[in-house]
This record gives sequence, structure tokens and C-alpha cells, in this order.
Amino acid sequence: MSSRSGSGGRRLEAFSELPGFDLVAKGVEDLAAGRQSVPALLVSQASSRLRTVGIELPYVDARDLDWRLYRAVEAEVGELAAHARYNALRRRLVSLLDAARDLTRPRVSPLTYFR
Repeated sequence: MSSRSGSGGRRLEAFSELPGFDLVAKGVEDLAAGRQSVPALLVSQASSRLRTVGIELPYVDARDLDWRLYRAVEAEVGELAAHARYNALRRRLVSLLDAARDLTRPRVSPLTYFR
């Protein structure tokens, strides 16, 4: 898998050591194949943030994404566990997004502030 943006984006594999990478990689793969899986819907929700770190995604219909994701999670784990699982998936995704942002942010030496 080599999801890359058209303007000098990063390969998805550049984030392989980050928490939640497996979930995002599966989501990108499912989106490319046209599957509406839990990982695909989750990644779709974060498409703009993923694009800011250089990961391009196929177009996804954004209507009711939260609801569709919740229903897909509910179908996988049942009504009683759906809320907890949904929130856990969102936390894993945010963790990856925050770490990816930190990896792609330009480094500034602390010594720069003392010049």
C-alpha cells in the first residue's frame, strides 16, 4: 500500500510505527477497494487531518459519517458495547493524528529562541 498525496505527500508507511497505524492502513485499503468497513468510515471522518500530514484518501460521501460509523461498530460488537468501542476507535485515531502531526511539523531548535 502506498497512499500518497499528489503534491509531495508522504507514504502511509512513514507512519507505520505510530499507534493506530494498523487501523488507518486498513481503512485506507478498504476505502480504495470501495468497502464501507469500520476502519474505512473512521478514516473517512479524519480525511482532512490525514491530508494535512500528506495521506490522500479516495472520495467518500461524508453524509451521516458519524451515524454510519456508529451503526457499523454496533453491528460488529453489539448494542451494549458499541459506545465504548466507538470512543476507543476515535481515541486511537486521534492518537495517530497527533503523532503524525508531530512527525511532520518542522523542527525548531530550542537555541533559536536565544539568538
